[in-house]
Amino acid sequence: MMKNKLVVSDDLLDLDKYSSLIFDLDDTLYNEIEYLKLAYSFAAKRIHKVNSSLPKVKLEEFLISTFLAEGRKNLYQKLEKNFHIKNYNVENFLDSLRTVPILENSIPIHKILYDFISGNFQKFKIFIATNGNPLQQANKYKSLNIPNKNLIQIFYCDSFGKDKRKPSPFFINHILNKYKLIKKELLFVGNCETDREAALNGGIDYIDISNFMSRIKFQIHN
Repeated sequence: MMKNKLVVSDDLLDLDKYSSLIFDLDDTLYNEIEYLKLAYSFAAKRIHKVNSSLPKVKLEEFLISTFLAEGRKNLYQKLEKNFHIKNYNVENFLDSLRTVPILENSIPIHKILYDFISGNFQKFKIFIATNGNPLQQANKYKSLNIPNKNLIQIFYCDSFGKDKRKPSPFFINHILNKYKLIKKELLFVGNCETDREAALNGGIDYIDISNFMSRIKFQIHN
């Protein structure tokens, strides 16, 4: 099968051809588990408060290990079944994940990306586009130590409507129109098939975050 010409490999990446970069958020700029560990700890603390016989540490360990092994789907239901939780429903659980109090700028992004953004902010317009509950994604963004954060435009795709989530190219078209950009100068850096499809649907170049970091690391050392 021929590789789509819009998908850029690290050996072909020429950053000089782009004026603007769009980054995905979770597991692209940082490892999402660093936020979720804090969120699950917060949820476990709340559960223990209304189920004093359930050890907070066991609840927290279960949430983290189950997420890592099986993903987030039906995580609360698995927790409830395993521990017979009372007085704490799925809405309480989601609220904990979305509102966990975390110090601003306390979660580091990948160092190579921090250095890249910091050193190239005058060269590129930087955008972020993320799926997920806008309240939770905003809480994540607030907690991340991203340079020049107040000058970066972040798009919470769900806030535009469920049909505007990635892989919809709505956010791409929005950026192109609002900032008067042209497609060939816009690169999307993501980490999954949904991100790749969004770039393809929007007619812009795409590169996986691992390849992007390999390339900028190569450029630093050469």
